[in-house]
Amino acid sequence: MERQIYLENKAWQEGLALMMEKLAGRCIPKNELVDVRLSLHRITGTIIRAKRSSPHFAASAMDGYAIRAKDTHGLSEREPRWLELGVQAIQVDTGDPIPEGMDAVVMLEDVLELGERGILLQAPVVPWNNVRPVGEDIVEGEVLLPIHHRIRPQDQGALLAAGVLKVEVRCKPKVGILPTGDEIRPPEALLQVGDIVDSNSTVLASLVEEWGGSATIWPITPDQPKQLEEAILKMAASQDILVIIAGSSQGRDDYTSQMIEKHGTLYLHGVAIKPGKPVALGEVQGKPTVGIPGYPVSSFLTAHLFLEP
Repeated sequence: MERQIYLENKAWQEGLALMMEKLAGRCIPKNELVDVRLSLHRITGTIIRAKRSSPHFAASAMDGYAIRAKDTHGLSEREPRWLELGVQAIQVDTGDPIPEGMDAVVMLEDVLELGERGILLQAPVVPWNNVRPVGEDIVEGEVLLPIHHRIRPQDQGALLAAGVLKVEVRCKPKVGILPTGDEIRPPEALLQVGDIVDSNSTVLASLVEEWGGSATIWPITPDQPKQLEEAILKMAASQDILVIIAGSSQGRDDYTSQMIEKHGTLYLHGVAIKPGKPVALGEVQGKPTVGIPGYPVSSFLTAHLFLEP
């Protein structure tokens, strides 16, 4: 395979903007339905609305006694009044439904005396005092989460409280990571002089998972055009995004940019950053493709600049 040398020197912002422009309208995310209890850190694929109010019944906000507010009109320290238990005053705990006919709750601390006659009060109470009305936290039909929102633990709680058991989220992009190089060895290998451990694949895979994707590390592939070509095409057939580690510079065994150009489009080869200059941006069979330099710091930096977006 004839080797071509072309290494540009554009600003990384320009390179990113070019890649996004080329991919605009083509890489459309898909949605899937998942159980809310398994939705942590997933990205919402649509606006999510409440299916029921919370609370869905009038509830006591305090431990005390449910009463009718009108039964306390005119009370004062000089004119306290007994309310009959079970008739005019019904004991409730926080969260209990308000008994039918009652419209307020007196806190235990506000009861002057508890006896056989009932409870003795010395201050008037207004309607709905210490009562949580229907929909105080969430109203049926209201927007709970916007689209493109990363679901947090508190979001899961709100969704479940609002009767949402399944949520529509973005499918995780499948990211294929291909480590390349004659000198690259798996971490468990016994190293010889000149061998280099493949740490980049694990770092990149973890970053992908952290960013909301699903990473697959492909077998280490030597710097042989035919083998590289087969591996890249195999990856393109099953993955949404392709990452090719190393082979993006201009050495005698660097073929990444040529492979991208041969089976797709090379948007850019080389940006004005150090480390990370040899990054290659393009697409292979319509799949966004990033050729990432093999030096670990370059790999980490260029992944943040071009793969994460």
